Amino acid sequence: MLVVPKGTGNDFAHSLGISSERVALRAWKQFCSGGKNVREIDLGLIRNGTEEIPFCCVVGAGMDADANARANRMPSWIKSSVAYLFAAVQALLAFRPVEIEVTTDARHQKRESLLIAVGNAHRYGGGIKIAPRAVLDDGLLDVCLVGRISKLKVLFCLPIIYFGGHTRLKEVEYFQASKVRIKSNPALELYADGEPAGRSPVEISLIPRGLQVIVPLERC
Repeated sequence: MLVVPKGTGNDFAHSLGISSERVALRAWKQFCSGGKNVREIDLGLIRNGTEEIPFCCVVGAGMDADANARANRMPSWIKSSVAYLFAAVQALLAFRPVEIEVTTDARHQKRESLLIAVGNAHRYGGGIKIAPRAVLDDGLLDVCLVGRISKLKVLFCLPIIYFGGHTRLKEVEYFQASKVRIKSNPALELYADGEPAGRSPVEISLIPRGLQVIVPLERC
């Protein structure tokens, strides 16, 4: 498939090195001329009982999912990365930490948390690098768990969060896993790639090299 950046955040396209329609067209022409500019990437998968929901970039639950829902309700003319940040501030002021339980093959923990984000790609929300070390084809999910933290501190840290520096904060745990199981009390809405994706509890995993994408020749 070829991804053309015509959405609101275009995070998947940017993760593939496609920053504009012009770049997408160039990649298409390279492909049609036999450039072999196809990349195999992992495809995320959310399982909630018998339901399976695929995703490409990031799954979020907690404050960021609330921000996503708020941003989706905004008029189309205002939707942008700035709108998402505005929605994130609104969600931050309204959201209260909840108990989130995370289980992987290597760890099991339960803590009061502001949000959890599970990334196949490194960004969401129109460029927020929530999982800065995520790679689309490494067979691993990057997990960012933000524990109880002062809302004032979050507001002051928004610039470093946008650029991925939040992983250095003591309230943030960042790790990798091939499969993640998430429970919460109460149940939380999940958003994946900007769309509703069920409620916890869920299991999140990967289909290794499950998607073939056309990318600019220099990104192969």
